[in-house]
Amino acid sequence: MARKPADQSVHPDDIILAAADVLQHNGYDTVTMKDIAAAVNLTAASLYHHFRNKDELLLAVLERGLEYAIALLEPIAE
Repeated sequence: MARKPADQSVHPDDIILAAADVLQHNGYDTVTMKDIAAAVNLTAASLYHHFRNKDELLLAVLERGLEYAIALLEPIAE
């Protein structure tokens, strides 16, 4: 069965930022996809259209954090 298109009312960047906040305050083991979805006013089912699972979302959060850190350090390295 084909997946429905992702809910376009929330941008994946907004989900990543909300997930980072929720994960920071509650910890990976405690947080559910439902918790993260609630932080951006989505249902858990809608969240799964953007990210397959919590691990994939965590990877997106970590990648975003790394991109941010690199952007801060690049001017120093030049």
